[in-house]
Amino acid sequence: MAEPSASVSGLPPLPPILSPARAEADMQVFLGDNAEPYLAVWRRRREEGAEGFAMTWPAFFFCMPWLLYRKLWIWGGLAVLAPILAAPFVNPVLPAAAIGLFAMVRGKALVCARGERVIARVRARDLPEPETEAAIAAAGGVSLPGLWFGITILLCQVVLNALLQARS
Repeated sequence: MAEPSASVSGLPPLPPILSPARAEADMQVFLGDNAEPYLAVWRRRREEGAEGFAMTWPAFFFCMPWLLYRKLWIWGGLAVLAPILAAPFVNPVLPAAAIGLFAMVRGKALVCARGERVIARVRARDLPEPETEAAIAAAGGVSLPGLWFGITILLCQVVLNALLQARS
């Protein structure tokens, strides 16, 4: 395979265009188990350019743990911090519900977009195929520690909110 040239910006060059079958196989590896609902959203993104609505009820009811479980670290951090930062001004449930509603409607698309970014970065490294698949799988999937951390933080928020409400 030809050595890709460095880009002017100093960022790694984009990987070569993948065949649709290879791109889908990479996304399947990234998503891991239970990939089909996410692949349906991903296919719609690629074929029609729009995700539409793909409801993810666990993302609404357990927003922060779900975001961390799916390795959406920045969104998970926002779900942790927004209620805390908003607490002096509004009921902390409001920002949590807003983020949960967003995650419910856009969660699968966020996972797919993250997958595309990860796959592009891994493919840009031009590794042998077995190493590429292993790197994609390691970066994708789910995080059980993230889930448990999210559940712990959520329980702490609930207890803290109850204590603050009791003092008022």
